[in-house]
Amino acid sequence: MQTDKHTLSKNKKEHYFLEKISADINVWEKENLNTKQYWKVYLINAPEIFKFLLQLSSFNCLTKKEKILLASVIAYFINPLDFLPELFLGALGYLDDVVAGAMFLQQILPKLSGEYIGLNWKSRIKLLPFIDSVLINADHIVDNLVYRKLKKQFSSIQ
Repeated sequence: MQTDKHTLSKNKKEHYFLEKISADINVWEKENLNTKQYWKVYLINAPEIFKFLLQLSSFNCLTKKEKILLASVIAYFINPLDFLPELFLGALGYLDDVVAGAMFLQQILPKLSGEYIGLNWKSRIKLLPFIDSVLINADHIVDNLVYRKLKKQFSSIQ
């Protein structure tokens, strides 16, 4: 019975955080409607990355190391005081979270079927090209120092 309460509590927290990300980004987007930042598409898809990561947490084919790294990426997303802190930067602080999520997903995607991705990735942008684009542009989305720190923290499942 306690597990059910814990799961419900965890789901409420995740749902609340997902709503917060979406609300923060919607406010930012309205304030920057006419701005043409090349990284805007990455920021707008931050909630989708987070949702997809949450879905992966119940995927049975992940190894113990992959699950630990997934948990650390989800925790990084939620932490408001990471390399680009949402607490101070608002919605722009989610850019490093998107890069961290993309680094993890690049390692996991070969394990996932097209059907699984289709059922769980809800953005209009295709997942694989999106992840590739994030990683190709990562040192411009976040500065090079932040990118190197993220790479050190989230790039090694082996």
